[in-house]
Amino acid sequence: MDAVRELLDDYIRENVYLIPEEVKETEERGEPVYEQMNLFPSMAEQVGNISIDRADEVFSLAASNPITDEMIDYVLLSGGGQQNSRSRIYAKYQKGLDADTMAEFLKQEYGMGGKGFTFEGEPLCVWYDEEGMNFSRGNAARFRAPLKLSWKRVEDYTHELIVSGRYMEEAEVWHVPAQERMELASKIYFFPG
Repeated sequence: MDAVRELLDDYIRENVYLIPEEVKETEERGEPVYEQMNLFPSMAEQVGNISIDRADEVFSLAASNPITDEMIDYVLLSGGGQQNSRSRIYAKYQKGLDADTMAEFLKQEYGMGGKGFTFEGEPLCVWYDEEGMNFSRGNAARFRAPLKLSWKRVEDYTHELIVSGRYMEEAEVWHVPAQERMELASKIYFFPG
């Protein structure tokens, strides 16, 4: 009980329970500064508590609804964040390079960033960086994502999509060589001399 009294005395000395205008007025009058302690949370504290409670709901939702292979495929089928990324990825796989080289290529192709999707009416997001890809339901995957894939695992999934013929439609595959030539020509044209 003495510890509680000491704590309350510290709060009063530090003017924690007083509104700044009241402290000033009381001090100007030369009176001791006292205020009754309020046992109810302020509006800001209530909003914070609600946010914390909802964050717990989001994390429990993610834990009860894991990221499925279909969701991973859906994200990977979109390619990286740059224009023509899917074509570059497909073209690189056609060269028959080993898995480690392809994992490093995918890491470079995706770079650092994120994307948001709607999968079967629900929000789904991914964050990618040097360590791999983070997947999460909702709208935040950078921190505390329920599923983290290394670039090696991303390569495994991507390889499977390409080998199975699900990565690109046949009509898109026909455009890949032309797209590759266009990108190479652009690099040559804009090459600093």
